[in-house]
Parts: sequence; structure tokens; C-alpha cells
Amino acid sequence: MIPIEPRPLNNAERVLLEHILRFDGIAPEEWCAQLDQVEVVGVQDERSASIWLGVAGTGRASEPNSALALNIGVVDAEGREIGALIVWAEDGVRLAGLDCLYDTDALPPLEHLRISLSPDPREP
Repeated sequence: MIPIEPRPLNNAERVLLEHILRFDGIAPEEWCAQLDQVEVVGVQDERSASIWLGVAGTGRASEPNSALALNIGVVDAEGREIGALIVWAEDGVRLAGLDCLYDTDALPPLEHLRISLSPDPREP
């Protein structure tokens, strides 16, 4: 992570995160309520749309140590998978980042997301 001067989520980041967090099955009210309480405190690099989040006003990054139990695929206009997104959390309760795993510096349009619940690894 490259630290940056803390800033609020921009509109594109907020819309994308809210869309993902409203996915059925992950307690969307609890996660979406955090969008007003976080700020961007770091980036992956200049060629990535990945952002790292912290609690607004503290200037510190949350420690990402778990991912939301979602599979978030990114597809191109033809429907071919070109990457993925990971929403990171700190201790499973605080938003910590959005990791963009594809070769572009722009956030994907919402219609290019394919979201599903991750299977529980404890189930056979």
C-alpha cells in the first residue's frame, strides 16, 4: 500500500462499493452504513484502482485480514471474465479496502460485475 493524504470515497468508488455491499446475504445495512465513516488512506499503485480504507478522521489504514464472503468477477462487454474484485475487512467488521485484480486503472461498470456468495469451506 502507498499511503496518500486521506480523502473521502469518490462517487465511482462509493457507488461500486454500495452496489457490492447491497448483495443479498451479507447484511447490507451494516456494511453500507460504514461508507460515510471511511476514507481512502492508500492506493496499490498508480496503475491500479485498488484502494485501502481507514476510519474517517484517524488517518490510519484499517488492517485487512479477511475478505467478504463474495465472489466478485469482472467481465468484459462480451461476458468473458477479465478479473475479480475483493472487498477486504478488518476483523470481519470494518471495511478495509477494495482490491481490483485486473489489468486496468479504472473501476468496472456495475453491469460488468458478476457477484455470488462464496461457498462455505466448512461444508462438504
